[in-house]
Amino acid sequence: MVGDIDQIETIRRSNGAGSNSPSDNSLTFVAGNDYYPDLIIGRFSAETGDHVETMVERTIAYEMDPDPSADWYKKGSGFASNQGPGDDGEDDDEHMDNIRDLLLDYTYDEVDQIYDPDGTVAQGEAALNDGRSIVNYTGHGSNGSWGNGCPMNNTDVNSLVNMGMYPFIWSVACVNGEFEQGTCFAETWLRATHSDGTPTGAIATLMSTVNQAWNPPMEGQDEMNAIFVESYSDNIKRTFGGLSFNG
Repeated sequence: MVGDIDQIETIRRSNGAGSNSPSDNSLTFVAGNDYYPDLIIGRFSAETGDHVETMVERTIAYEMDPDPSADWYKKGSGFASNQGPGDDGEDDDEHMDNIRDLLLDYTYDEVDQIYDPDGTVAQGEAALNDGRSIVNYTGHGSNGSWGNGCPMNNTDVNSLVNMGMYPFIWSVACVNGEFEQGTCFAETWLRATHSDGTPTGAIATLMSTVNQAWNPPMEGQDEMNAIFVESYSDNIKRTFGGLSFNG
């Protein structure tokens, strides 16, 4: 779908953040009476033609003009709180270390550990500007920021200079994707540009529209990363949507 909430309305749910929370995923429940997705869905949440152009230009460059020799594809970042326990009895930083191990056993040479209590925005920005192909976040969130590890906000995202090096992001946090309330954190990652108009930010994000529970999203993040690193021979996926929905 192409458009923000005012351009393309979605199904609303009364849970999590309260009543009337948007749920694009609900549009995928087209067969049976269950809550399992039957389709893969995504949204270019754009309010203007310039927003659309940024997202399309970034996507075409990412898919059609990769640099096989670039080191940034083999680098990732993990941002996390040190709170818990959550899923599997793990604190957030322990959970992120387990994901890091998966990536390092796959094709990754470097995965940042930017966690509470010592992680900073500056560390995260430096890593992203150096080039990272994947970012996992687990911690608290708001409509316009992460709250832990690397507590970036919308202004920080708009200051990035990671032209041509776009990560995909799985964020386990509340309301980062609350796109019916102004320009949310997820939208900022997709609309971000350098001062000359070149796309920056992220290639894709998965972020919650609601105040979500702790454990199920952590388990989902585990599975998304496990599928990404080809842990299951009968469940190989090559797209962000395929990884996210199967996770």
